[in-house]
Amino acid sequence: MLGIFMVNSFAIYINTYYVFGGDKEGVAKLNMYANFVFQGAGIALVPVISYIATHVGKKKTLIGGLLMVVVAYGTSWWLYTPSNPWLQIITLALAAPGLSCMWMIASSMVADICDMDELKTGRRREGMFGASYSWACKAGISLTMILSGYMLQWSGFDAAVEVQPEAVITNMRLLYMFVPMAFVGLAALLVAFYPLTEERVRAIQLEMEERLAATEAEESV
Repeated sequence: MLGIFMVNSFAIYINTYYVFGGDKEGVAKLNMYANFVFQGAGIALVPVISYIATHVGKKKTLIGGLLMVVVAYGTSWWLYTPSNPWLQIITLALAAPGLSCMWMIASSMVADICDMDELKTGRRREGMFGASYSWACKAGISLTMILSGYMLQWSGFDAAVEVQPEAVITNMRLLYMFVPMAFVGLAALLVAFYPLTEERVRAIQLEMEERLAATEAEESV
């Protein structure tokens, strides 16, 4: 989220000053359709993501989704172009399922962590893990509100100038491409070291069921 939201606002400036050459009406029209495609693709693919996660595993599905986001932002250099502004919708359509994977699967993984924690400690602490996850998400979003301004300043953008210099546009395009790729790529690498594979989760659930059955048997005696 840090990597994406830090430069998310750059899309408006890149479209306004580079892709559409100052045509704000064209930018608004494209944004309307682009948001529809992005949100629509993200929602429509939820059942597909759920199916893949169930049959392939959450960890592999999440890594695949994150890598799709990396590829999506990598295409922005070529698909955000004045020659055909509508090509950028491809970038958004590629990013949408990957981000849906993050929102869906990461939350689901918290439940698996709670199971593992119960197996080790004998206590259910969903509240603690859920609060920690929620805090991390909100802290990340809050931090982007601060950092995004610095990123815009770092690019050299000057709101007082009607036409931005070519160097500023190039900086914004590079930051818009590489910052999300770096952060999301790092996220995928970290998920690769996540120890709870689908097999390990099933083993934990089986062990918990056996422990519960044993406890119930003792109580019945």
